[in-house]
Amino acid sequence: MTVKFETILDTEQYTFYKKYEKDPNFIKILETKTYYEIPHVIDYLRLVECEISESQMEEFFSKVISDRDTAIKEAYNIKTAGNSLANPDDLKIIEKLCNTLAKNNDDACAIFVSFFKNLVKYKKLMPEEYLEKIPDDWYSEPWYYTYVQYFGTDENGKGNFSTLKNQLDYLEEIGIKNIYILPHYQSPNGDAGYDISDYKPSEDFGGEAKFREFITEATKRNFKIATDLVFNHTSAEHKWFLKALNGESKYFDYYLKCPDHWKDIDINQVLRDENGDLFLYLEENDANGNKVISKRILIFPDVDKTLWLRKKVKNLDKDVLFYREFYPFQVDLDLQNPHVMDELFNFLGEEISLGVLGKRTDAIAHWIKKPGTDAKDLPETYALQMLIKQFLKHLSPKTIILPEVVTTSLKLKGYAGHETIINGCKTTTGGDALFDFQLQQMLREMIYFENTTPFWTQVHHRGEEGLNTSVPLLPIEHHDETYMGFIQEIEKMREYIRKPESNPRGIIYKNGMSGGARYASCLNKNSKRIATAFFCQYMMPASPVIYYGTEIGAANRYEQMIKRQKEQFFTLEKLLGREYVGCGKAITFEKCEDPRELQRGSITAEEFKKALKQDYPALRVIKTLNKLRKEHSALRSYKFCDLHTGHHSIFGMIKFPEFSNEKPVLALANLSSQDLIAKIPADYTLEELFKQEDYIISSQKDYLNISLKSHGFVLFRLK
Repeated sequence: MTVKFETILDTEQYTFYKKYEKDPNFIKILETKTYYEIPHVIDYLRLVECEISESQMEEFFSKVISDRDTAIKEAYNIKTAGNSLANPDDLKIIEKLCNTLAKNNDDACAIFVSFFKNLVKYKKLMPEEYLEKIPDDWYSEPWYYTYVQYFGTDENGKGNFSTLKNQLDYLEEIGIKNIYILPHYQSPNGDAGYDISDYKPSEDFGGEAKFREFITEATKRNFKIATDLVFNHTSAEHKWFLKALNGESKYFDYYLKCPDHWKDIDINQVLRDENGDLFLYLEENDANGNKVISKRILIFPDVDKTLWLRKKVKNLDKDVLFYREFYPFQVDLDLQNPHVMDELFNFLGEEISLGVLGKRTDAIAHWIKKPGTDAKDLPETYALQMLIKQFLKHLSPKTIILPEVVTTSLKLKGYAGHETIINGCKTTTGGDALFDFQLQQMLREMIYFENTTPFWTQVHHRGEEGLNTSVPLLPIEHHDETYMGFIQEIEKMREYIRKPESNPRGIIYKNGMSGGARYASCLNKNSKRIATAFFCQYMMPASPVIYYGTEIGAANRYEQMIKRQKEQFFTLEKLLGREYVGCGKAITFEKCEDPRELQRGSITAEEFKKALKQDYPALRVIKTLNKLRKEHSALRSYKFCDLHTGHHSIFGMIKFPEFSNEKPVLALANLSSQDLIAKIPADYTLEELFKQEDYIISSQKDYLNISLKSHGFVLFRLK
């Protein structure tokens, strides 16, 4: 094999190569490797060299030739001597995870090497002084999550890292210290930033320099920042994909491909409607060459019912079908490819070393695709999540992973994992915190329909164990769709969002399985109802998450949706051509409507200041309850029981403290537009902590009657 090493190795790798190029065993090792494996092999050998002498390296080369497995085990022993990066137990787990994730032994070794290469690189850059001050359970406190470009913009509706930095005062005033930032990277913005063209901070937002300024200011003020890890796919405009189209084999292998015969399939013959969700059942070969049927969900069926992007690739005779599950311009990465994993570890190291404390793994259930499966919740997917968790916890025990998985609360436990020890610290094998979208829809249904019965039915059905090892996070609303699969009265919810016809609360789409609408629009912009919704959110067995603007009554943004519809149409027309996009074509202008955009768009800094000045009811709830959470552990606890109030429109709950020497709290909320009376046992002694409006208490035999005004609530401490 003739290789120009200077063309495939970076400076440090090439220096190592020159140092040992006269050792015949070293050269023999390289000769057994493919072109793209050599950099990974050299990185692995460099890690070994960090711990032993040059003469021992020569002996190690010979051991690799004679017995690769023994040599690797010896390398483990070398690495765990003295100031090690990982203890022996962690090393065994990391090796096992690499083996589970990878397609073969060589790829597993390369991923293992990449893990430690990037750990060595970024561990020394970690902001240790800042991290030491962070509580271990920091992520259990309330969160705020937002787009950089939309939150607290200037008067022209423009947002960037500087305007985001200016909004820290507002967040401090309402008692929020945890911020999750939606994608802030370079992107054509075809899917609200989830089509990344470069994993660097967007130049439109101020670029890397302004992002660093924001992180520096935020961490100085004790804010904790989480950002997105969008690695299921990249934009079709990413340089990796453009290089793939140019015929560069390394980058061509970054992306998944579909079998060529899929392009000739009659979609209607393989399409199945399963309780509203649409799936394709497609034939392909597994790793052993056996024909299997793969089941794949259609994520955006209103736009397109295929799973591929057909493109010409330089030096290839026929078009290539690149696999993708989301929009046609979002092509799926092969996360079992060592080079892609190296990019992922490098990206994680860059952000975490700046002071970012959490990574939300976007659409992680879809990250691994395997023939003959539905490509969801696979063993390889769990192994990948655990490997990311190991990497983050070895950078710093304070860093966390937040898997984004839209599934039932019980199935979500698979991503919570089990308790374990990583890097000497007690943690879990899975997500440190998880978004509980089922609980979100249970709350939504209760608030919209002013009825607690379906809520408590589902609570009792799913049990009280919650997510066990992970902190459950409850967004009152979020940037994505309202998924109907979690709604009990699904047709009633569809009609509620569609009505009234003259001014609908939102839009139902995706075969009736999704809705687009802001909370305020669904509550008819009634500020008292919105405040009561937040009160109920804070009582739930989960840490509250506030999506930007909900707390000031932000309503549907139709102008935002129409603007994005036009941009989406031209994006798809440019990518696919007028053969597929246009009037009467496969993708029409109407199909480019994205109702999620109703929940997005600019809100100026002045609007937030005005709401604070006017003491908007929901803001008052958030500010007060954030203070009370610090004083009463019952409000932070996930231990609760329902309280029978005598009326299905009155929410009643008792929350129990974390510590036995504290008192429980009792919450009552009238969800109805009518004044109602809650009937509770008379043996309770009540001390008021917080109320929306005045109420009246009277006694009646064994009961206390508490008269609540419409959409009124009250919080008591039980003595």
